[in-house]
Amino acid sequence: VFYPLDGIVKFRTVLTSGQENQYISYPSTYISRPTTVACELENDMDNFIYTHAVSSVSNSGFLLHFSDNLSNSGYVANITLIK
Repeated sequence: VFYPLDGIVKFRTVLTSGQENQYISYPSTYISRPTTVACELENDMDNFIYTHAVSSVSNSGFLLHFSDNLSNSGYVANITLIK
């Protein structure tokens, strides 16, 4: 689900366990790529935190890189896009 507000789009996506890199698609494709992509990880199963980075930002999605393979399926990415 996403909530457009003045050029800001927020959405959540469930992440796949056992992956070190994941491609995240936007809820819709944009004419141009966002100027800012922010990602916050959430996990209700444990307290383990992964360092993560965003790369390859395009008008349809981006790559999310983690410091190691995700240990369980409880991870959710809370994403904010600013156009």
